[in-house]
Amino acid sequence: MANFILDERASALLQPVLPQLEAAAKVLPSGPAIRVSLGAVDGFGAAFGQQWVLSDRLEGPDLHHPDEVEGAALDRWRRAMATVLEGVALAGLHERFGAQHEAHWWRGVAVALVERAAPSLGVGAAAYLTALVTGDLSGRGAALLFADGDPLERIEAWVETAPTAPVLRDTVVYALRPEGTRAQLPVVALPPPRTAPFRLEGWSFARVMAHGCGGLLAQPNVAGPDVVGARPAVVVAVETAELALVRPVVVGGWDLASVAIPGGILGARGVGFRFYADGQVEILFADAFVGPLHAIELAKTMGHSGMTGGRWSLLGAGHMRFGSIREVPITMHQRDGSQAMPQVGFGVSEWVAAMANSEWSFAMEGGELHLTGRVMDMAVRLRMRPESG
Repeated sequence: MANFILDERASALLQPVLPQLEAAAKVLPSGPAIRVSLGAVDGFGAAFGQQWVLSDRLEGPDLHHPDEVEGAALDRWRRAMATVLEGVALAGLHERFGAQHEAHWWRGVAVALVERAAPSLGVGAAAYLTALVTGDLSGRGAALLFADGDPLERIEAWVETAPTAPVLRDTVVYALRPEGTRAQLPVVALPPPRTAPFRLEGWSFARVMAHGCGGLLAQPNVAGPDVVGARPAVVVAVETAELALVRPVVVGGWDLASVAIPGGILGARGVGFRFYADGQVEILFADAFVGPLHAIELAKTMGHSGMTGGRWSLLGAGHMRFGSIREVPITMHQRDGSQAMPQVGFGVSEWVAAMANSEWSFAMEGGELHLTGRVMDMAVRLRMRPESG
């Protein structure tokens, strides 16, 4: 028994592809027959129970329906055939899985099944390309989630446990890789990455980037990297979310209070770090001194002054790296201002510049910022207080 019934107009439209349509329909999941007609509907077609109404714009005179995506457009006969097959597949899925077929991904499952039943149509490529360009993972765009592997096997698992945002993101990330689903498609320019804040609809994805140091992604129902930085990153939402990046606690001004090194703790005075959200860092030496506590008498008479800076960026939650920190001349002087001379040899400026050679972890403890990393292959822990004045 045929699993579709065409009215007179639909039969006339589909006559050139009827043998291919009948052959492909036989390998789709079986279900009650759908009745196919034509009418004024949005998109390529719409379902009204078991009645499938194809868009009357598929009758011509244009070669393509206006909703086709440039680069993977189907002519109107192939699109009509594909839309009927989607209806057949959805009827079979409804028969097999019941009311659960109303979830977002089911139209995508149907497209993926049609792609396997009639690969020469190119319906899969059109749906994948639409998803990559629009970021929409509902409707036909959900076919992107089933491009790799057996759609029915995947859907069996998803019926038991609805997919989470991280599961969807893994699929999208693979699709965007050069060796992923994108490799099967025509070359097309993806939309430029977006910068937060913006609204991300449920069952959609976007490429997002941040200027400067980057920010932390901390929204429920949104999957992405811990940190969004200057390189485009993929974020996926299963529910509509206002996507924003949380400013790192590091941003602001901090005074160095002490330096812990193997074997002891060095006292510090007059060294200030200012971290900016745009990724700049300024380091000020104002009558500065860093040294062992037994050198306190020297600290009362001598200091260092100058300013340097560079870049910093987040690497992950609680992890950062300094960019190149400039080595600048630092003045060593008497605290009473009676004598001053350039610092000679390895000193506080060179030590700070060497911080750029290590990844640093950071954490807030009791209102203080603690940075842990390595300088000159030596484990170091910096304790900083919010800047005074």
